[in-house]
Amino acid sequence: PGKINIVGTSESTFRGTILAPTGDISIGGTNQTSAEYAVQVIGWNVTVGGNSSINITYDASTAVVIPAAASQHE
Repeated sequence: PGKINIVGTSESTFRGTILAPTGDISIGGTNQTSAEYAVQVIGWNVTVGGNSSINITYDASTAVVIPAAASQHE
């Protein structure tokens, strides 16, 4: 398990997947931040906070799909 900390600035844009199924993920913004997160966040503990607005957009067409062969090993 690990810890991922993401802090946005007024120019931040994040897209993709943050995958840490056994880790802690912390997403935040700094003062005067309007960061855009177009992401899928998967973690053991996920915390979202900050001093300004944070917009998290989920688009199912960009979601991670686990191949059938990989899911057989769970």
